Amino acid sequence: MTEETRIALLNYDCLIRERGLDDVVLALDSDTLAFGNGGVVIDELCRPGFTSATADPASYRKPVSDGDPWASL
Repeated sequence: MTEETRIALLNYDCLIRERGLDDVVLALDSDTLAFGNGGVVIDELCRPGFTSATADPASYRKPVSDGDPWASL
């Protein structure tokens, strides 16, 4: 998994956990992530620090040990 994908998934997961499934919507046709009374472009999900889940790089960067790509999951 790329670091960008990991960050996006962590941010999306954090939004869902904090706001609930009824308040977070991915509008793929308009490349928008809607939540609350507003929204942002979907690319914001890939930005470190967009949510508390990615505020600290040490919390989402997982080193691969012994060349095994599954070891970090």
